[in-house]
Amino acid sequence: MKKLLLLLLFPTTLCAQEEEPPKQYNHSIYGEFLGNGGGFSINYERIFHLNEKWQLIPRAGISYVPVFDGFAAIPFELTVVNKKLEFGIGATPSGAWGWETLKYIRIGYRSVDKSGLLFRIAFTPWFEKDGYGGILIRPSGGISVGKSF
Repeated sequence: MKKLLLLLLFPTTLCAQEEEPPKQYNHSIYGEFLGNGGGFSINYERIFHLNEKWQLIPRAGISYVPVFDGFAAIPFELTVVNKKLEFGIGATPSGAWGWETLKYIRIGYRSVDKSGLLFRIAFTPWFEKDGYGGILIRPSGGISVGKSF
């Protein structure tokens, strides 16, 4: 009787549901409205998983904005992501008023669901020379939607 009671109180096998680890995607393609492309840009990212929390993500894209007689931009960026927060620096050569390169930073939110749907929203201020030896900071932001695979 004691043995039966012990078996009922302290079972020898435990049932537990194993949690599936999140899928790690290595590539992303997405469209970004505003942000560092200047209007609407198409971008590609290669994702390097440094550990469970950190990712290093280089990015390149292309943009064409049909205002001011139209201009092209080629955004480049290097971003680090900690879970869902992203921090990056980049440069965008742009042909808006002759070719010049605008520099910027990124502070944003990034989410990728189980199906690979990518969503980003970020503050991306630009830094440029003001012609008097100073630097202008132009507030900007962007929103992105795409696919990670």
